[in-house]
Amino acid sequence: MIRPKSKGRDDRQRIFKKKQKKGYVMLFLGVALLLACTFPYALSILNIDRSLEHSPKVFERLDAAPKIVTIESSTARHGHRRPIVTTTLRSPVPFRRGREMNGCGLSLENEINCDLEEVSKYQKQYGDSRYLIDKSRRDDVEILPYGKVMSEFARRVLSRHIAQSDVLVFSASNSSVPYNLMKRAREEHHTTHLVGKSDSTSKQTFIDEWWRRLSNKQPKWLLLTVLEDGGKSTIFSSRAAGADFLKNGPTMTYIVLGITASITDISKNHSNYSFTGMDTVELLLEHNYKVQLLSASDSWDTGGNILKGSNPRSFTIFQPNDLITKENIETFFKWGAKAAIISKGLAGGRNWAQDDDNAVFKAYLFATQGLDLAIPSRRQYLSETKFTNAKWRFPYANVSAERRAMVERVQFVSCPVERHSSLNLDFLKHSASSDKDDILSSIRVKCNNEDVTSDLRNKDKSYELWTNNDNQQVTSSSRLESACIKVNCNDILRVSTKSDKKDFQVSCATRIVPDKALLAKQKLSASAKAPNILMVLIDPISRPQFDIAMPRTKTLLSQQLNFPYFQNYATVGNNSGPNQAALYAGHNLKSHDGIRHQKGTWIWDSLSSLGYATFKAEDGCIANSNMVQSIQPNTTHGQALHKLYCFDFARPNCVGKQLAAEYLFEHAKDFVQTYSAAAVPWAAFLSLVDTHEDTMTLGSIVDQYLEKFLHGINNDLENGKNTLIIVLSDHGLHYGPYFQSRDGEKERSQPLLYMKIPDTLPRLSHDNLIINTRKWVTPFDVHETLLDIVGIPREASVGSSLLKELPATRAFCHGVSSIPDTHCDLLDSSLEKQIMKREILRPPSLSSFYADIRKDHRLNQAKCYSGTYTTQDIFRLSKRWNKRCRCSTNKRDWFQCNHHPWNDNQGEPNEFFLFVTCDESPLHLDIRVKKNEQRALELRQVRSRSNRESKPPNILIIEIDSVSVEYADRHLPQTRQLLKKYRATGTTDVNGCHEGLCGVDFSKFAVVGPNSIANQVAGLSGCLTTLLHYSCFTKKENIGDVCGDPNLLEYGMRLRNIGPDLHTVYCTANSSTPWLYDVAKDEGYITFFGEEFCFPGSPWVVQENIFPIAADIELHTVFCRLVKHMKPWLDDRLLYNAGYGHYCINEKEGIPKQEIALEVLRQMWHQYNDEPKFAYLNGMAAHNYVKETEKLAWRAEEYDEALSRFLKSILGRDDAHETIIIIRSDHGLQGGDSSVVDYSTQIEHSHPFTEIIIPDQYPVKNLIANSDQVVTPFDMYAMLRRLMTGKMDMNRLDGTYDILHEIIPSRTCRAAKIPEDFCTTEYTPSPNFGTCNMFEAKQAVFCSDPHLGTSKLYLRRTQKINAEPLNSQQSSAKHIRPAFMATKNENTMTIPCASQAELMSSPLHKNLEQQWSMLDKIVEEHQEGRLKVSGGIFLYPRQSYI
Repeated sequence: MIRPKSKGRDDRQRIFKKKQKKGYVMLFLGVALLLACTFPYALSILNIDRSLEHSPKVFERLDAAPKIVTIESSTARHGHRRPIVTTTLRSPVPFRRGREMNGCGLSLENEINCDLEEVSKYQKQYGDSRYLIDKSRRDDVEILPYGKVMSEFARRVLSRHIAQSDVLVFSASNSSVPYNLMKRAREEHHTTHLVGKSDSTSKQTFIDEWWRRLSNKQPKWLLLTVLEDGGKSTIFSSRAAGADFLKNGPTMTYIVLGITASITDISKNHSNYSFTGMDTVELLLEHNYKVQLLSASDSWDTGGNILKGSNPRSFTIFQPNDLITKENIETFFKWGAKAAIISKGLAGGRNWAQDDDNAVFKAYLFATQGLDLAIPSRRQYLSETKFTNAKWRFPYANVSAERRAMVERVQFVSCPVERHSSLNLDFLKHSASSDKDDILSSIRVKCNNEDVTSDLRNKDKSYELWTNNDNQQVTSSSRLESACIKVNCNDILRVSTKSDKKDFQVSCATRIVPDKALLAKQKLSASAKAPNILMVLIDPISRPQFDIAMPRTKTLLSQQLNFPYFQNYATVGNNSGPNQAALYAGHNLKSHDGIRHQKGTWIWDSLSSLGYATFKAEDGCIANSNMVQSIQPNTTHGQALHKLYCFDFARPNCVGKQLAAEYLFEHAKDFVQTYSAAAVPWAAFLSLVDTHEDTMTLGSIVDQYLEKFLHGINNDLENGKNTLIIVLSDHGLHYGPYFQSRDGEKERSQPLLYMKIPDTLPRLSHDNLIINTRKWVTPFDVHETLLDIVGIPREASVGSSLLKELPATRAFCHGVSSIPDTHCDLLDSSLEKQIMKREILRPPSLSSFYADIRKDHRLNQAKCYSGTYTTQDIFRLSKRWNKRCRCSTNKRDWFQCNHHPWNDNQGEPNEFFLFVTCDESPLHLDIRVKKNEQRALELRQVRSRSNRESKPPNILIIEIDSVSVEYADRHLPQTRQLLKKYRATGTTDVNGCHEGLCGVDFSKFAVVGPNSIANQVAGLSGCLTTLLHYSCFTKKENIGDVCGDPNLLEYGMRLRNIGPDLHTVYCTANSSTPWLYDVAKDEGYITFFGEEFCFPGSPWVVQENIFPIAADIELHTVFCRLVKHMKPWLDDRLLYNAGYGHYCINEKEGIPKQEIALEVLRQMWHQYNDEPKFAYLNGMAAHNYVKETEKLAWRAEEYDEALSRFLKSILGRDDAHETIIIIRSDHGLQGGDSSVVDYSTQIEHSHPFTEIIIPDQYPVKNLIANSDQVVTPFDMYAMLRRLMTGKMDMNRLDGTYDILHEIIPSRTCRAAKIPEDFCTTEYTPSPNFGTCNMFEAKQAVFCSDPHLGTSKLYLRRTQKINAEPLNSQQSSAKHIRPAFMATKNENTMTIPCASQAELMSSPLHKNLEQQWSMLDKIVEEHQEGRLKVSGGIFLYPRQSYI
């Protein structure tokens, strides 16, 4: 290597002085320029008040007058004191941004703090008290911007409507988070409050004073409280005041807390930290709030020797939803500070200023006393899924059984048994002391099976012990019923460990101490014993969700125990309050303040007066709430559990090593056995609150324990015969993403009810109960049934006993006065067939957490380190080092080469890439697309024979596999921003186009199948893909036949092919060449087909399996050569199984694989600039189904940069005005066991990302108009075919439209050929454990099945028709059998599915309806009556009636 000649010392000094002098000059000029720019601005600030007084035009009024509720003093900007007004907005307020107001301190979109004197002047001038928006103050730096996490959080939380709900936001700045939260809250009709900074000299904070001034108007329930500055300037800055507010103030459902952490100094021996918000977090933890990570500015693994003095063995990283606990709170804050240092790249041991914003970790924490997650995700509760290891039988004979088996195969996280197994706490049967303070005399504590109770007496403060003496009066320790202990067994046993971390173990125990007074009063004889009562309330769960989440319990109740099931049980209110008031008290809820203010007699009070032993408990820790548990029911037992659940918490819902529900069931079982043995009648009311979280997962975890408990109670013959057992819910989930859909709102009104009455009751009562299962029933009726069974008379009641037949008016929902009309409207089955255009709001996603963090502030390993050598260099070096080289191109497989194959114009002209490697050296790639003049001439001749006046446009389709609209927003921001630059608006006058190019975003683009094949077939051929098992034809002999079954989507279409993996393809009957590559060939296009993996032999692709591919440039050979290089032992037929492999061509070096196609396309566009080009690329950057959420989008985010660069180059070309560009996806994520369990993934799957850029000489206004409609790949195909051929396709599918030249009318999903499972405008799928994909056996269980009666878009009584194929001569409409024409098949007759209009107009309608009703009644009565009759007895009379 030749080195340059070094300069002498004098030369270096002279150059240095010259540069130094130049630097001083530049510094002086910079300072002068800065002063010149800032002086006018500073002068304007000094005179701002005076200028505003003389500028009334700067004022802009709001459209609603806020109510003044607080007046206090504060220090003004100029030093003197003047009164401040704080307002509370009681309704959504439309407002306009901008325009300062003199005298106002904070912004009105939050809450106004204005000078009363200036407000008075304004009132005199304008005649009312409508205030203005102040946007003048931007003093404080916001915690985090209002990103995707907070946007999704606001949609999810603020859509929750229960009663009179308030939203309180404390903001020390005008940051975007409070502004947007308040805006959203007002849009959702919440009462909003925003309070600003407190005066530093004031003894009270703004929140303190605001709360005091509200007086009797203080809200009882704060849905959301936001403390943006960590609570340091609020009531929470005082520990005593904050504790009092949390205990005695309003119910605070959700709290969002902004925190910061930084390192102010790093020295050799220690680091100085600065934290904001830690004290508030500790206070919330003391009051049993679960504090979780919601969003953050940085995310790194801070393990290892990141900072001097840190533990080199540590491994620390916090993920979204991670719990912040008393044990790890300091670790969390230090982790954040270190992560900020890593992002800044300043871990060098110097000092930084406190206000160095880039070196400060910022985060929002989420706190709740309930079980909701910060970002709802089922993955938080799943340890592993066993779908791939299961044996699947397909097609399914029993969908319900398969769905139950599916849930059983899911491995849920369990309680931390291993951590707590060494500690055990038990009650002693006989206490040695009657002193209520001598608790250790009543319990026994064991560590590793060694009794350490005596050691606890000798060690001061070495443990934490709780008993129910803390929350109720207990006269002696022998009367204690629950106790918990937290201790470090290693410390007690003096066992040394390598780790400095102290892991405390937790153990709890419960027992029933019989009420002696109650036993003494027992006078009932065994022959006249009153019935026992067991009620298990699941709060909340709907009937459909119960079927999905709790299949074990459902099977037990409906199939094994045959409990009567009430199919029309309905709610009387929107939430727990009114429904539980009706259930437990039999009265309407009279106050919006909550059930704890309800007056009346509770059912357990009435039963206690009859001598019953009563039990009421729930398995949750809500210290300050409006639920039943907050009233502290006066029952014999149950209250001992209330604080037990507050002693400790671990996910999923554990106290120590057991689920909270297990303690509840064990305690209830002890209660039942104790009083049953004493012949005392008992009544137990159990509430499970595990389902009160919007992932809808915890119910599945509790399922097996509830099944075991109910099975055990019922197996006791004595209890089973004389026990009323009720399993019910108060309502369906009334908040969360699914609730925002119509189906979710409907399910809120579909609670669960199973009821088994004592066998000792008269037979007539049993018969009436069965009859009433089909009537509309409410919680009032359940309450009256309880009173009727135990013999408590009622003079006036809202409900009716279910032991008596309900009146005929109960056959209809609107016939029950206690059911709200709005609920009945939702439950009306006739509305199901209407088109519902209320789409579900997209559920929050874990991926948003990482998308909000800058790429340089988090881990991202999808990087390639480019080499410095070209392939020419490699050959030159190989000769010097005597290395042997191997080469490969798209025309030649790997071969020996000692020089560049393309030197001296050697090599085949159609070779567009070259791989070179020499003696296992890194792989090198050359890309060269040369114009094939012979091919270009042939294409010109083809075009000359057509009648087109102009050259057809270029078509460029870039399809990014598995990208939803939301995924694109999160992980393709540069591409989305570029496309937005061209976004056009307006259906009359088109606006927004850029340089003659107009972009249209299709946010409602729909999928027509679950996977790539179905959607690619539709987009590239206009053909329909169906599942083989449920297809019109199932044999290849029928290829070419036309389907005659009007119930199927393929009706009237010709079977084109039966592909691999159960795919059958139907095309229009008269279409000869639907495949766009055939069309392109006929129209003279140069073609490109790009698939970013080696697909030959793969069953998961369209090309070669369904349609032949013969493009001029085919990309897949690049990846075939790569696989052969990396895995030469693989058989050529199995190369597709190698997958995508590493991100770069040399693992971490060389060009990224996903940029190869873009470079080939760029060169193709350059070489064939005069020829029309048709190119389709299926990019695999997002097709990444790893389990770790943080890694899910690594490749896609890197691809985003490359794609945006490529699009800029294409859009900047001269021929861009001759090019149609489509950037789209086939579907959202739909594979991988870990990702599809989240509801966000399931919903996003049906919303693929699609944008089109088109020259403005085309009718862009039609595209814009159609962008608000549901568009399918069939519609895109119709547009592309017309653009390529210049004429309308007369053989396209019925119900599809050319979106460029036609306007899509209102149409149903069936008309648009969208299967039900992907029709989100008419049907919203419930949260499940996977995404529907009928072509994959392990995912087909998540699909509705029209042939097994679960479909909503098919008539439920339709039997499958024996479809007869129609040949080509019979394909006209007159030869196809009418929809309502019955056909005979031997001795049975089937009726094809008819439309509602056809059915209603038929003369057979009335007679059929009466006969169906009568037969259904007979069958249902005998089934519910549990008579053992054969189903065939009722099948044949049914057929004879028809």
